[in-house]
Amino acid sequence: MKKLLALACLGALLMGATPKRFWSGHNLGFQLEFSSDDLRVKAGKQPAKTLFDAFPAPDPEMPCTHSRSLRPLSWVGPYFSYQQEDYWSCKGTAHPGAATNFQAIDLRKPGKALRLTDLFPDAEVLKALLAEPVIAKTLAEAKIAPRFKNTEALLAQLNELNGECLYSFGKDMLEHFSFHHLQASQVAVRIGLMHGCEAARGHLTQLGILLPVPASMTTYLQQSQAGKAGFLMAWAEKKFAAQSSVHERVEPGSDSD
Repeated sequence: MKKLLALACLGALLMGATPKRFWSGHNLGFQLEFSSDDLRVKAGKQPAKTLFDAFPAPDPEMPCTHSRSLRPLSWVGPYFSYQQEDYWSCKGTAHPGAATNFQAIDLRKPGKALRLTDLFPDAEVLKALLAEPVIAKTLAEAKIAPRFKNTEALLAQLNELNGECLYSFGKDMLEHFSFHHLQASQVAVRIGLMHGCEAARGHLTQLGILLPVPASMTTYLQQSQAGKAGFLMAWAEKKFAAQSSVHERVEPGSDSD
């Protein structure tokens, strides 16, 4: 929460200031531009498009201050992942709100959800999830045998078992992932889980799994690991540790106005 508050303050300071360019790179005909005021992608000769979604429509009865920050996590072939942190404070509410999660997209298909099972066999993802410590512990405590037909069945069961404050299992959790590093013939994947209760708002829990690298991903991952095209999360965590693109909107009448 303190980090999100700091980002909100940073956004206010950056408004009107000259944007600072953090990083720019090319991969498969796409150009990624990361600066203090935007994270955007340009495809070929088309205009660059921001990865920031629009803030909710203002409500005159409940003016708010919104702050959103984006930070790159991994770029493997056409698959790009980033972390999104949201903070909002609305007049008349008991406390501010906050949420943090990973977002994964296929740059060739903007607006369409990308699931881990789109890139890896469902059976391999299921096997890796069942071996993940947090998931294994959740099933064991509920005395549920780790036998499921597919990932959809597992996610439905985990969603029913939600009850932790620090994290929650969403049915769409396989859409929130990043590629962390290569380990022999496997790739380490991080899956983001949002908070499970308001007391932990803004908290992010990361699940870690290992998946066999399919032939279709081998070249992409090797190039990202070597820094020849794109990058992996292990590198981005160090490179972009103190850097974020920030957007902020302060509505008239809000507590920050």
